[in-house]
Amino acid sequence: MKKLALAFAAGLAVSAAQVWADEAAVDTQFKALDADQNGVITEQEATQAPEVAKAFKKLDVNKDGQLTKEEFAGLFA
Repeated sequence: MKKLALAFAAGLAVSAAQVWADEAAVDTQFKALDADQNGVITEQEATQAPEVAKAFKKLDVNKDGQLTKEEFAGLFA
């Protein structure tokens, strides 16, 4: 039983580290695309990354013509 608990705890630690790494990657890429650093990515800014430009309308959940970091993170989900 102790081995199972240790394996589970180790798995949680690895999962938490992966989530942190994913969040850091989203943050880094978001900042790189947000050319004017106003906290959103416009459709024009998205043209810097073809995969983002292609998915822009789908990612723009509230259809306001810009992506928040939360909307942008949907690209990685």
